Amino acid sequence: MKAVNPVLEQLEQGVECARQGCLEDAVARFRQAIELAPECAEAHSNLGNALREQGRLEEAFLHLNRALECRPDLPEARLNLAVVLEERDDLEEAAELLEGFLRVCPTHPVALNNLGSVLKKLGRLQEARRRLEDALAHEPRFAQAHNNLGAVLEQLGLWDQAEGCYLEALRWNPQSADAHLNLAMVRLLRGDFERGWPEYEWRWKLRGTRLRDCGRPLWDGSPLEGRTILLQAEQGLGDTLHYVRYAELVQARGGRVVLECPPRLVELLRTVPGVERVISYYDPLPPCEVYAPVASLPGIFRTSLTTIPNRVPYLSVAPELVEAARRRTGEREGRRQIGLVWAGSPHNKNDRNRSIRLRLFAPLAQVSGVAWFSLQRGPQAAELWSAPPGLALTNLERERGSLTETAAAILCLDLVIAVDTMIAHLAGALGRPVWVLQPFAPDYRWLLEREDSPWYPTMRLFRQPAPGPWQPVIERIVEELQ
Repeated sequence: MKAVNPVLEQLEQGVECARQGCLEDAVARFRQAIELAPECAEAHSNLGNALREQGRLEEAFLHLNRALECRPDLPEARLNLAVVLEERDDLEEAAELLEGFLRVCPTHPVALNNLGSVLKKLGRLQEARRRLEDALAHEPRFAQAHNNLGAVLEQLGLWDQAEGCYLEALRWNPQSADAHLNLAMVRLLRGDFERGWPEYEWRWKLRGTRLRDCGRPLWDGSPLEGRTILLQAEQGLGDTLHYVRYAELVQARGGRVVLECPPRLVELLRTVPGVERVISYYDPLPPCEVYAPVASLPGIFRTSLTTIPNRVPYLSVAPELVEAARRRTGEREGRRQIGLVWAGSPHNKNDRNRSIRLRLFAPLAQVSGVAWFSLQRGPQAAELWSAPPGLALTNLERERGSLTETAAAILCLDLVIAVDTMIAHLAGALGRPVWVLQPFAPDYRWLLEREDSPWYPTMRLFRQPAPGPWQPVIERIVEELQ
């Protein structure tokens, strides 16, 4: 009778658990293997990968490094460590690790694909394209490489080719949620809403995308006849402000609308037409008959370019708060009062493309007759204290201040100039003039080429003419202000 190797048995069972998506069981099996053989590189490598799948990046980093200490030539550990570094946003280190790997194995499709993904995030788009094309030359059926190449081509403005790559990815992996969602984004960006909204629902297959379970069926758009519907925000603050406009349409279908949203938005969203009650993520879920994620509402209503609900304002602020904000902005004295936001949340996966350093806005100091105000929050607000010479910014934001106070301040300004972040949506929802600096490859809702937004009538879009530099955009804004 053949003897069973207990370490190998735990490894094999752990791999099978991971394959089936049972990550907790996989982690337990791999830990058991390490207890039996502390120097087993394969066990550390597999454990590191399973921990990465759970989003436990620091633990994953430690075990993958341990795997390489035990066996420096283990390719899976090097590749998985590079993925962890990429997900931690340690992009230069990830690129260096992958380039070293490729010097030894220059035709390895997975390494070429992963390096292409990292180089894209670093903005080295042509290099990324070459690496991904090399990966596909060696493995033409590599769905993830087709998907990543599509993302690079999209950043380069090659929309037709990008869509073709996503379709090719789905040819080889029809269940790829990433490819479906990327296909949705490129179709919506091009105004193909009819084919874009259904693909957008694939976002629920992505790791970490979920809602609190209310135990009720998803609303299909049919008449509600007095039933209570729970609208649930599932994305960032700006996205919630963008989609909440649909609450009034839901009410018109006969629904009693309860809105669940981030705590910071509760007070402000109580003013949205059609909303009967607002709760935060941390409040008990109320009784309801059906639910709908707010970002699914455009698809449920079969929104087209001609039926976008764009009546503004759909947010309001109490007069006494606006008066208090006016005391903070001071007297006009014949000057235009303009708010400025130069950066979004650093946690946004697209932040490298949309956020700008305040020093690049130095040309704004050339514009006379303007009182400048900062609406910036987050760690980038520290740049306010080293603002470019001549660009005197009065800070209107308190880090712990409410978004209702921010909204009140916006109502006292003549114009808001912002990168693509929550404040741009807030100003648009309040019906205030807002100019938004757009990266060359923008978010879907801003569409292509046009300078206006069908979502926000008071918004103007200032687009990058090419990937990377912001100076031409800022120079154009200066010209318009002058």
